[in-house]
Amino acid sequence: MERLEAYTRMLTIRLFEEAVERLFLEGRIMGTAHTCIGQEAVAVGVAAALGPQDAMTSTHRGHGHLIARGGEPGRVMAELFGRETGYSHGRGGSQMMIVPELGFYGANGITAGSTAFAAGLALEAKLHGTGRAVVCILGDGASNQGIFYESLNLAALWKLPVVYLIENNGYAMSTATERGLADTAVADRAKAFNLPGRQVDGNDPFAVRDALRLCLERARSGEGPCILECLTYRLSGHSRGDPRVYRSREEESAAWKRDPVTRICEGLTEKQIAEGRTAAEKAIADAVTFAESSPAPRPADPDALLFAPVVPASREEASPTAAALPASESGQPATFTQTLRETLDSVLTSRPEVFVMGEDIGVYGGSFGVTRGLFEKYGAERIRDTPISEQALTGCAIGAAVAGLRPVIEFMFMDFMTLAVDQLVNFAAKLHAVYGLNCPLVARTATGAGRGYGATHSQTLERIFFGVPGIKIAAPSNPGDAASLLREAIRDNNPVLFIEHKLLYPMRFPLENGAQPLPFGKARVAVEGSDATLVAWSYMVVQAKRAAEQLKSEGISVEVIDLRTLAPLDTATAIESAKKTGRVLIIEEGPRTGGVGAEIAARIAEGAFEYLEKPVRRIASPDLPVPAAKSLEALCVPTPESIAATVREMMS
Repeated sequence: MERLEAYTRMLTIRLFEEAVERLFLEGRIMGTAHTCIGQEAVAVGVAAALGPQDAMTSTHRGHGHLIARGGEPGRVMAELFGRETGYSHGRGGSQMMIVPELGFYGANGITAGSTAFAAGLALEAKLHGTGRAVVCILGDGASNQGIFYESLNLAALWKLPVVYLIENNGYAMSTATERGLADTAVADRAKAFNLPGRQVDGNDPFAVRDALRLCLERARSGEGPCILECLTYRLSGHSRGDPRVYRSREEESAAWKRDPVTRICEGLTEKQIAEGRTAAEKAIADAVTFAESSPAPRPADPDALLFAPVVPASREEASPTAAALPASESGQPATFTQTLRETLDSVLTSRPEVFVMGEDIGVYGGSFGVTRGLFEKYGAERIRDTPISEQALTGCAIGAAVAGLRPVIEFMFMDFMTLAVDQLVNFAAKLHAVYGLNCPLVARTATGAGRGYGATHSQTLERIFFGVPGIKIAAPSNPGDAASLLREAIRDNNPVLFIEHKLLYPMRFPLENGAQPLPFGKARVAVEGSDATLVAWSYMVVQAKRAAEQLKSEGISVEVIDLRTLAPLDTATAIESAKKTGRVLIIEEGPRTGGVGAEIAARIAEGAFEYLEKPVRRIASPDLPVPAAKSLEALCVPTPESIAATVREMMS
């Protein structure tokens, strides 16, 4: 990179950002944008250090990073205009653009959210020996987020080829660095993880380039990550409409004297400066013309946008023979735990891109024994123990999934998934709908009460993820469905939440479907009946079937619908049953208020109202944290007796 080239690139970014600010003021662009005026040298220096195989992640202030990496200004501008020709086809806007063919994995609106994602990209590179290194760009304010430290620790432990580059522009929105960081030298924080950290002049693209090259060499050599802090200044406001009342005009005037675009001109002739400006002005004028003349996005089928297509099962997967199945999949009684373990074993054997990661899943075998014995068979790379860092392990798995692996996460308890909600909801769930990317991720978790574990180890929290566009949810009630749905989940190109109730783990069932492939969104009639319909999922199906047996002796014929999956949700089967019986009871473990059952009830009422003899009823847990005492905990779980009593009321 020569000085004229650096000047032209930096000026192109500067003029692009100035055009963005002007277009907002003129009302030609809506929404929001965060410009990087004053920080162009960092973007150009980073791009100059990266090789064509390398990757980078960006921030909400990412226009300059993408343009420096080779992004077309016209397509970036078109995204801001909300046009079909934008990098996210108008669905992402200023903060959400990913261009995999350029190794650019995202401007993103969640501060520090990409730190674990970058580690996942680096994990895939290390496992496959591609030689790729990843640069994760963050702001100084992002260094206060917990996921930053979780990701640093994870990357340091596994010696991942990732560099965390801090773009320290002096402010986190309006909060000055000295008021937001106890130690304003972010690079010093590397010491806590036994990593090198270094500061560099972020207004000098050549200093950034040279320092980053050293970091990348270290990363590629297997020595692991480091922190590179680039000291710069944001000459513009945080975002459009920012009056910048939090800093003095004297401070800004002093910063303009260190303007990197002005500094880069030193050593250039007037002719070179004019040539660079002419090229940059033309590029931006063409970009605005291209964006404004591009068509608006065409309305599309929401379902087609939401989920990546599922590849049809191969002939072998569609017709497994008894000899090819693990022992428990041959139709003999098996525990839920055994079936899950043998299904994972079978998939790990046949699909090298699959690996399992989570807390204590290795030698320990998982808190409920699902992965017991797999570590000894497949080793530490494929049965990968992680630190107690739910955010980092989830974000790392998401990055690895986007890069082509198929990670299966184990969350020890569903309660702990609350620590990873940001990664699942703001990252995994958005990847296909916004960027068109696949994210073949399975998040397994133990849920439910019944073991006296108390309020933070007994919750059923599928309500948190139910209705979040882009996440599939499986909730099997028996080993046969568990085996089939787990295979399907791992084959799927979308993030899947796989719910395993603790009380199901030790239970033995014959495998009713022989572990045949089972598509998501297909409920089953578990018990046929004519007087009332019980709708349930997971362990509540067991409770519903027990209630049906009780009622049968009283001459009441109950039909039990096992939903199997909550997203996609098959309410058609429940509606048809409701039309037949005229009475519906939805059974849900978890608080009644705001539960999944309310949505199911609404859909049944919409689809079968004229057939109903009684209003749709719901039975659920009271709106209380789950107590530890056995006598109190029993009040929080629907029982066969409470289900049967409610059905009797409906029949009266």
